[in-house]
Amino acid sequence: MDNQHKRGDRIFAGALIVLGLVFLGFAFRTGKYQLSILTSWPRISAEVKEATITNGQDQDDQTVYSMRVKFRYTVNGKQYETSSGPGYSTENDSEMKSMANVYAPGSHHPIRYNPTNPKDIRFNAGALFPSFLIPVFCGVAGIAFSVWGAKRLFTPFGRSG
Repeated sequence: MDNQHKRGDRIFAGALIVLGLVFLGFAFRTGKYQLSILTSWPRISAEVKEATITNGQDQDDQTVYSMRVKFRYTVNGKQYETSSGPGYSTENDSEMKSMANVYAPGSHHPIRYNPTNPKDIRFNAGALFPSFLIPVFCGVAGIAFSVWGAKRLFTPFGRSG
């Protein structure tokens, strides 16, 4: 293998490692934020005022569904009405219809609110899998890219594997 190919392979390996580290940094940051919501945002009961299924188009022009839930709750004697969504959308409209049935007007559910901004709420923060899906995915991708880059960087040139 000539020097130009060795140099290009090293640059590619370095880019993989940098990409992996970026993914790991993002995973750490988003995971830490989700953990702070679970550990430092107070949990209170809120009344559902309305639940609305929304729809739109994704980048593949497929119809996707989500939901907005308006909650009424009280923090430090002050009453708030704030809307929030589940944080994701799906092509499965029956999934959102089921969720809307659970969050029927008049029902009460636990929410978490940001103590520095009580209008910032999460109603599905206790669901560990959805809350940590992005950090886990990015962490796995970050490790994979970093290992792949390190393997390419430290494998003697001319050898495969």
